[in-house]
Amino acid sequence: MAMTHFERFKEHGQTALHQILQKIQTSRSDDPSTKISSLLPAWMSTDMTPCCSAEAAQDFGILPGKIDWRKNAMEYILRNHLLDIVKQHPESDPVRFTLLFDVLEIIIALESNQYVEPVIPFTFIEELLDVHSLTSCQSIFEFVESKRQELTVGMVPNRGKALVVLRLCNEMLRRLSKETNTVFCGRIMMFLANSFPLTERSGVNLRGEFNAEPVHYHDEEAIDTDASLTDEQKSFYKTFWATRKFFSNPPSLLSDQYFEEWKKGTQIILDKFQQIADSDLEVAGAKSFQVAGQKRASVAMETDPPDSKVQDLLDEINNDYLFPRLLTSPHLLELQMEDVRFRRNVMLQFLVLFQYLHGFSEDEKQKTKDLLSARGQKVTLVTPTYIVSEENVQWMNEKESEVTNLMRRTKPHGTMYTDIILTVLKHERNMIIWKSSGCPAFEKPPLDIQMLKDARETRWKRLKTVPPGYRFQYGNVEMTNMYGKPKETLKSLLSRRSVPEPVAILDRALQQLELEEDTDPDIRFNIANGALFQATRILFRSHASIIPKIYEIKHNVYYGVTIDPTPTASVSSSEPEDEDMDDNDDKKDMDVDDEEPSQDVSTSDTATPQEPGTPQAKPDTPQNADHATESPQDNDTVQGDTPMDGEDTEFTQDAQDAEDEGEVGRNGTDTQEHEGEIEPEHVDEDQDNKDDDVEETDASSRRTASSASSRSPSPKPDHPPPTIHIPRVSPPKKTVPTPQEIAQGLAQKHVDNEIKVLDLVRKLIMDELQ
Repeated sequence: MAMTHFERFKEHGQTALHQILQKIQTSRSDDPSTKISSLLPAWMSTDMTPCCSAEAAQDFGILPGKIDWRKNAMEYILRNHLLDIVKQHPESDPVRFTLLFDVLEIIIALESNQYVEPVIPFTFIEELLDVHSLTSCQSIFEFVESKRQELTVGMVPNRGKALVVLRLCNEMLRRLSKETNTVFCGRIMMFLANSFPLTERSGVNLRGEFNAEPVHYHDEEAIDTDASLTDEQKSFYKTFWATRKFFSNPPSLLSDQYFEEWKKGTQIILDKFQQIADSDLEVAGAKSFQVAGQKRASVAMETDPPDSKVQDLLDEINNDYLFPRLLTSPHLLELQMEDVRFRRNVMLQFLVLFQYLHGFSEDEKQKTKDLLSARGQKVTLVTPTYIVSEENVQWMNEKESEVTNLMRRTKPHGTMYTDIILTVLKHERNMIIWKSSGCPAFEKPPLDIQMLKDARETRWKRLKTVPPGYRFQYGNVEMTNMYGKPKETLKSLLSRRSVPEPVAILDRALQQLELEEDTDPDIRFNIANGALFQATRILFRSHASIIPKIYEIKHNVYYGVTIDPTPTASVSSSEPEDEDMDDNDDKKDMDVDDEEPSQDVSTSDTATPQEPGTPQAKPDTPQNADHATESPQDNDTVQGDTPMDGEDTEFTQDAQDAEDEGEVGRNGTDTQEHEGEIEPEHVDEDQDNKDDDVEETDASSRRTASSASSRSPSPKPDHPPPTIHIPRVSPPKKTVPTPQEIAQGLAQKHVDNEIKVLDLVRKLIMDELQ
């Protein structure tokens, strides 16, 4: 009897499958470390392709345009082979899982070559999980985790193999216990999170629904009648389990009545945790957390591990711990409080609840709204309109800080555990904001080819366009000033402006000073002084010997020394050699601002008309003032009287000699003093001295007359002694200048001195350069 096309294909398929399995066993026996997935593509092309490829469809009676039933036939062959392995090998035999995993490898390779339907791998895995115990399911799921990349290729959410994955994982979660298989449940949830995109709505609680399953615990009547419990234990049991109902249904706290009840219970529970933490520290040998960490280092206290021990902590967590969901026996509560993991779970639930309630504060709502507005999104998550008061927000902040400190103090690995929890809560906060915006997609859609071409053309035009010149050619102003200037050629170096001559500088300054006579004296002084400084700097390289002479000229001009500008004449030759000039050396060193030119005051005395025959008072001089103090007789001179006898003649001759000596002293003084205007304040002093000298002269004349009469013989009766009348001369009235006028006069004087210095220095330079 002839075989049908299906039977013939079944025979070819079973033969190819057994050949590939035989090759896998041979390769594993030769090299146990050989990866089968790298060898399967070659074996598929040699064994499976001849019967499963599109070119071989007509060999099995499949006409073009007809349904290809070979995929269903291959599914039938593979399922029967998996069931045979399960029947032949017991679950405790390791060979069973080795053979199952080899067949699953072949199934994944067939799916990648499109020889079977895309949902076949996960369908067979789901069937295998159904026929195995939970312990064996962990081994199978480990294989699924290792092949996640190959299994989820091309998976589209909400269709195809994605629905099979969700059904498979949810069925496993229903079979597992959250108390004894906690780690396995977490692995399944992580597999789903890594397999599906973050925007997949099947894994997002869009409505924000809570598991409001009620917690069953002993009622108050049963607790009150239990004689084995103390009053304190009864009160704490009621408070603890009455507070737990708010953790499963947080929206119930949004009423003021329940919120105050929760606050009281929270405070009691945290105080209890604080007492237990302090007791643990005391048992460990420390009276306080600070002492245990700083002063009692020798005590066997466990500290936070370094990064090298993180893996040890993860291994410890992954052990098969029993996580009882809720044990509400009143006799177990004290033991539960002593359990570190139980306290950590409660404190973690407090932190999660605090973060949830913070989202209802006015500030947090405004922040979320502003953040979404900045992204161009709207709040789509429906939340209660309740607003937590500022007082309650402050209270939650304090309790959150207290819970965080308690978690850090809880050993083992308190600090690291707390940091992990805070990081997860921070990510959870970002997740809440994302859900509030309607779970927008994170992945950007692929760009259209035409759009890429247009962007390329636009970019290419922009690259070809010459950019506008930057204001700084070399990046910044300093580099541009240094390197941006054109290179200097020999012609530019020869044609550039030369250094000006010192004489030209002085001539230009003198000409400018002459044109700007009405300018402020300070400005004119700066012009003259700057020109002198510039000329001195230029002379420094070629005629440095002139510089000391220049400043000697300036010194002599300011201190009133007669200067011979001829360079051959010595400067010292211009100084007077008489003794009077030697006596005035100290006056040369005085500042020019303090010098006062002398003025002949005798003209003011002689200007007053005198009667004929009236003696005339002698002008006062500094020498006369000194002589008047020592000998009053030498200061008085009587003119216009005829001597009566020899003694009178002698007295008159002495007075005449004293007058001649005074004239000599005045002449000598006048030649030594610097010419110039009299300072106003010194004029007043001279005037006061003049009035005093007049009074002294009057008194001295009277004493001289009486002395002369006592020395001379008795006069004859017909010649009585002459009467001397000395008139009092009143000083002329002068106006006192203001400080501004004084300063203006001094500034003008300095300008005149500088101009004089420039003239003398110019002559000196001209003579030296000839």
